[in-house]
Amino acid sequence: TLFPYTTLFRSITNVTTTATLTLVAHGVAVGSIITVTGATPSAYNGTFIVASVPTADTLTYTMLSDPGG
Repeated sequence: TLFPYTTLFRSITNVTTTATLTLVAHGVAVGSIITVTGATPSAYNGTFIVASVPTADTLTYTMLSDPGG
């Protein structure tokens, strides 16, 4: 499932290559494809498959590299 717009997120954190994105009431399901832009460092940006949805306001995805944050 393609999430139909560029993600407008509140915050983003990581543990190695797993990013946790906070997006209030996102409605995204595991396996959806999302696009993240405008994040710093740039390793957070790109098109990714949602790996998990821990809460209604957070989701995780795997980046290609560890952004070091």
